[in-house]
Amino acid sequence: MKRLALVLALCLSGAASAGPLSDLIMAEGVFADARAGAVLQYSLSRNGPGDAAPAQSVLRLLVMEDNGTKFLLLDQESGGTRSEIARFPAASANPLLLYFLENIVRDMSQATGGNPFYIRNRIRAALIAAEAAPGSDGRITVTLEPFAADPNRDRLGAFAGLQLQLSFAPEEPGRLLSLKADTRAGPGGYSEEMILTGGE
Repeated sequence: MKRLALVLALCLSGAASAGPLSDLIMAEGVFADARAGAVLQYSLSRNGPGDAAPAQSVLRLLVMEDNGTKFLLLDQESGGTRSEIARFPAASANPLLLYFLENIVRDMSQATGGNPFYIRNRIRAALIAAEAAPGSDGRITVTLEPFAADPNRDRLGAFAGLQLQLSFAPEEPGRLLSLKADTRAGPGGYSEEMILTGGE
């Protein structure tokens, strides 16, 4: 999927100026040592404008091996139909995170007419600027508002208040526990949520 490859390049292009959060969740090769056959499974629910994903579906990230070469396969199941989204090198950043972020970029761009490169860069800047400290439950839960101080807020509609929340255990940053996006704008708003439901 070219779209995912593009967001991967954009997210990693700021590696030299990465921050505590992006160092953890955008790290390359987070699944490089996972055994072939390992699977992470997430529920995906979304509501609002755009068509990046079905309203309800299941995402799976599988660690595969072909002729001695390990790779990551991201697929999606909805309405009893399973389809492959993309394949990634084992040394890539987390495909589930990239898919989640790119859904937001696509839907926001469609809804607002905004430039997807601009939207990606604002989200990437928020990730780089964020701290990553464990809470009382031992998890790292980070809430971002990429467009809170954006000079173009008045053009973004409900997405001006977009809030992203990521949660994971610091010892397993690749095993994201939840990923949430919400414009907090009531019935006319947008939300997307991925929750870890199983995996090895």
